[in-house]
Order: sequence, then structure tokens, then C-alpha cells
Amino acid sequence: MSSAVRDHTGIEVSDPDHAARTLCELFGWQVRSTEPTMEGSRSIQVGTEETCILLRQAVTVDPVPSEELTLVKKRGVALNHVGIPARNPEALAAWYGGHFNLMVEGAFAYGDGWLIACELGAPLTEMPAHFGFMLDNRAEVDRWKAYFDAQDIAVDAQRYGNAIFMNDPEGNSFEIFFDPTRFVAPL
Repeated sequence: MSSAVRDHTGIEVSDPDHAARTLCELFGWQVRSTEPTMEGSRSIQVGTEETCILLRQAVTVDPVPSEELTLVKKRGVALNHVGIPARNPEALAAWYGGHFNLMVEGAFAYGDGWLIACELGAPLTEMPAHFGFMLDNRAEVDRWKAYFDAQDIAVDAQRYGNAIFMNDPEGNSFEIFFDPTRFVAPL
């Protein structure tokens, strides 16, 4: 069985050119490509030959009412998409779409500003790999915990309840958390 490899991660930043220069200086990376986006800005891929980060200019949207159960948040730097290995990519995309109220097309589940791309491969269960959704307050974490408890999905609460970890049906781990210290990357 072949192993899954994540070839890139996409993030939204306020200034892609500055972020690209900073990452290249810090890590000795190279700019791999620069392309226009549909929004009229540019995306820049920086990294090595094996892997890269796709930097896109952040798009601001009207805030989502806090009373809605949602993971959609816009900040200066935001996770844009994640590739998740799956034995059955279409079924896993449907699972994420159903639980997070996302649109689903084939192996893709997507919403306002983010994408979960399910790709054929073995789940990342051999190491502590996971991805996380950061929320604005602890009450939202509690609401998501109650939701997953009601769905009979095992929830592991950590950090005094400020973080919950679950596994999707393929065994990939994900986290929903509130960080009271809220670190913001300087890029």
C-alpha cells in the first residue's frame, strides 16, 4: 500500500508578497509559482521541490452571527484547505459535508473560504498528525462537543475542555479548540 503525502497547504494572508519573502528568508525556500486568483489578487507557492505552502490574499467577509453553529471565521491568516487521505474519498467528503454543513462535490467538501479535499490514500494514523479548527470562545467548543456526543462520535476533551479531538470514519484525527492565549502569526 502506498503512503499518503501532503504536497501543499494553503493559507490566506494579508500580504502574500511579504509572507513569501519572509518564508523564503527563514527557511531557504524558493518561490515555485505565482498565479492570478479569481478575486483579482495573486497566489504564490513557496517551498521545496517536494512540498509547498500556497499563499493567497485574505478575502474579508461579513461576520457570521455568533449564535450560529459554524466554523467559518476570517482572520489575517486562515487555513484555506486541507488534503485528507482516505480509502473512500467520496464517502469521507460526504461525512465532513454532513457534519459541518458543507457543500459536497465528489471527493471535495467546501464552505465559505475553505475546502476539505479527500484524496485516495491510507489515513494518517501512524503519527500524531491532525488538523484543527479554532473557535472564538469556549462555549462554541462545548456546543460542538454536545453535537458530536449526540452523533455517537467519540470525543476526547483535553486542555480543561478547551479542545476536543475526534476521528473521522477513516481514522484521521481532527481538533476543535478555543485558545485563550490566541497566538497570531506575524506574517
